[in-house]
Amino acid sequence: MNRMTKKHLSALSGLIGLALVMRFFSFFPSVINHDESTYILIAEGLLKGKVYFKDYIDTKPIGIFLLYAGFLKIISGITAIRIFTALWIGLTAWVLYLAKLRLGSDAKAAKAAGVIYIFLTSIFTFYGVAPNTELYYCLFTSLALWLVSGSATTPAWVLAGLSLGLGFMLKYVVVFDAAALGLFLWWRQAQFKSGWPVFWLRALLMMVAMLLPFALAWAYYAQAGLGDTFRFYTFEVMKNYPVSRSLPDYLKFLADFFLRFLPVTAMFFYALFSGSTPRNVRMLGALWAALVLAPVMITGRLFGHYFIQLMPVFALLAGEFFAAGRSDALPRWLRPLLQRRLGYPLLALLMLANVLLQKKDYFDKPDYPRIVSNWLRERMQPGEVVYAGNFHQIVYFLLPQDCPTPYVHRSLLWEPHHIAALGIDERREWEHIIGQSPRWVLYQGRWRDNLFTRHLQAHYRRVEVFGKDIMMLEQR
Repeated sequence: MNRMTKKHLSALSGLIGLALVMRFFSFFPSVINHDESTYILIAEGLLKGKVYFKDYIDTKPIGIFLLYAGFLKIISGITAIRIFTALWIGLTAWVLYLAKLRLGSDAKAAKAAGVIYIFLTSIFTFYGVAPNTELYYCLFTSLALWLVSGSATTPAWVLAGLSLGLGFMLKYVVVFDAAALGLFLWWRQAQFKSGWPVFWLRALLMMVAMLLPFALAWAYYAQAGLGDTFRFYTFEVMKNYPVSRSLPDYLKFLADFFLRFLPVTAMFFYALFSGSTPRNVRMLGALWAALVLAPVMITGRLFGHYFIQLMPVFALLAGEFFAAGRSDALPRWLRPLLQRRLGYPLLALLMLANVLLQKKDYFDKPDYPRIVSNWLRERMQPGEVVYAGNFHQIVYFLLPQDCPTPYVHRSLLWEPHHIAALGIDERREWEHIIGQSPRWVLYQGRWRDNLFTRHLQAHYRRVEVFGKDIMMLEQR
């Protein structure tokens, strides 16, 4: 094994180890974010032969559920999936490290980029700790960058397109990452002003490879007689989701992200405008950051986890702050931060603080979905139906039990904007659930007025309360 390979493998083990430590206490709670619960339940359904968009319905492409089905085939349990996710994040950081080396940065800057990415995704609950699709497709976008960032061959371009296509099947906003990468490749080709026929051939092959997974998914649904269904959930539903926001709303949303990660924000902009940053890295950073911010803002649904899409390029640029010799260009009071005797202890303190805060947030608090599931397991009889209502849907996985409605994500039947966007026949769906005569129903918070809650109040009695407002209702 040559010296360079040993260095790369050492970086891989170090980054994976860091991801495992930084996310350790997030491995244990049954729910951090209910999107992950949906991935798990629908993936489990796919393994049982259910068909997505028919038996189970959500707003995301099928890719994330196939990925989780793969997880469940290899490993079982929520904790195991969280560990797998940490490994995935560590691998993404390593691919960023490799890509940064290919782009002309030195080893220190490349390692720093990987470390920064792990920190960015492992501190705040709704900005990376909660597993979301962004955490998974960032590996595919980073892999595509690595494949074409050096003296890439035509097969490398095709593989990069396929990698982007796999990311696209996790969430369609990956098209913006693809656009950024395509513009970067065009800019780089223009520098040399040669080989344009080869460039356009490669670009075409890359685009075809990217569209291949989507075409295969559409073909699968078409042959199953569900072509119109696939088209509706792919195009019509997505068209119904954006909402309008005021300019102050967008500015506040952006400011929240940039201030939340302020040290890294400062490093990012410093590297972006520093003449000592490799020109390739600066151009890529400018294009990628500008384009991926578009889908973050365009939907009007201002969720923190949308910014995860920006984090690879954020880390890629910010890592340049730690390049060899950088300290000479910094103010004297900042230079000790780049020295091992201060920088490493400070990094260790940040890691320790994060681990302790995660313990407080995810480990020390009561795990009510698990508590509720254990309570039910002691009382349920074979064949009885449970409906989790507006409580956490992970209860079905913990029991285990099938979800009595195709709309697994709890908000789809309980939030008016989801009902409108998906075109749900609300009355018909409530009647479908009522018709299954669930013995146990969970309800959290104040009563909402709809057909189902009126049915609950008339035909169910409260038998237990968990926490402040989680009611266990039993059929009379």
